[in-house]
Amino acid sequence: MQEGMDMKTYRWIALTALASAVMAQTRVDLRTQGKSVDFSAATATKPAKTGTVFPSTCSVGEMYFKTDAGAGANLYACTATNIWSLEGGSGTSSLPAMIGNTNRVLSNNGTAADWRLVGGDVTGSPDNLSVTGLRGRIVSVAAPAGGQALVWNSSTVQWEPQNQSGSGGSGGVIMASQFGDLAASRVNNNVLTVGANCSAATPCNVRLGEATAQFTTSATITAITGDGIIRAFIDGSVSPPILRVRGSGITPSCIGMNCAVDAGVAFPTDSIPLFTWTASGGSWDALGGVDYRAFLSTLRVVGGPGLSVVSLNGTVTAGVDATSVPNYLTALATINFPSIANGLCATEQTITLPGAAAGDSVAPGWPGALESGLIGNMRVSAANTVSVRLCNLSGSAVDPASALFRATIVRSF
Repeated sequence: MQEGMDMKTYRWIALTALASAVMAQTRVDLRTQGKSVDFSAATATKPAKTGTVFPSTCSVGEMYFKTDAGAGANLYACTATNIWSLEGGSGTSSLPAMIGNTNRVLSNNGTAADWRLVGGDVTGSPDNLSVTGLRGRIVSVAAPAGGQALVWNSSTVQWEPQNQSGSGGSGGVIMASQFGDLAASRVNNNVLTVGANCSAATPCNVRLGEATAQFTTSATITAITGDGIIRAFIDGSVSPPILRVRGSGITPSCIGMNCAVDAGVAFPTDSIPLFTWTASGGSWDALGGVDYRAFLSTLRVVGGPGLSVVSLNGTVTAGVDATSVPNYLTALATINFPSIANGLCATEQTITLPGAAAGDSVAPGWPGALESGLIGNMRVSAANTVSVRLCNLSGSAVDPASALFRATIVRSF
């Protein structure tokens, strides 16, 4: 207090100075001015930045609360310059907290907290998934067997196992049994599908001799109560060819491909086998299919008695074995019978026929100008000899003109 200044004036000056100092300081530096700061009684505290998009820059030690992340996966720290890292949890522990995503499969985009639903390609809980789509395309409900590949079927517009009974890897078709033509697959306990890929655009072709039959629809075979086995084959003995199913111990039903059902314990010898499938209690066995389709085959033709068979360049020619069965014996001779009285027969004349034997049947060949009223017969009268007899029934005597007579012996086998 200055000399001559009363106490009242001094107090006024001091209060004025204090007010000026307080008004001049608008922010408090808690780091240097605070001591033992306790916010436990504060109405609200927000020690971290908040938002849905990370700041593009940060320095080590900064915190960020991501408001659109799941509980337990929304607090981040700047662990390196401009790098945000999830704090206080692992990526796994945050998964159960994804409300509304029970039994759904989630995908991560590389940021631990950003889990998103895989769109519609799988269903079921994580420990029992069913794949319903690949790249947005439907997957068949038919379960593939071990080692099978899924192939796209443009006719049914879905991914399907190549076949149910074949085997092999997923690197494409490596075995004949993996081809889709007339392949059989088990749809469920009661239904088999044959030729799911057969369509007008992709027909299933079957060669029957020199002809080719086309199947443009699939077939469905349904099991009926019982235990047994079916044999499915192409029957080309009817026109058009059909899919025929033979049941042994079981009587199935079949529709499609002009399918017909009968009973039997074997493939017919003239059929084209496709597959067999076993059933138990009226249900198709999961591993009961055996594929009999083949692209390699052969046909062995053997000549029987009196037949010869020659195969050349894929052509088989069958004929009579001339060394054991001549086709026929024949001979011509000119005969001049004497005049024959009415009602009588002329003396027999002969034709030499090498190979003729007693008991052979003779087919006679008479002259075209044989006189009216004359009748005759021929017989083997001795080895290599055929006798010819003419008789006159004309009502008057006839003197036959000299003419050619033929004797033929036909032998069959």
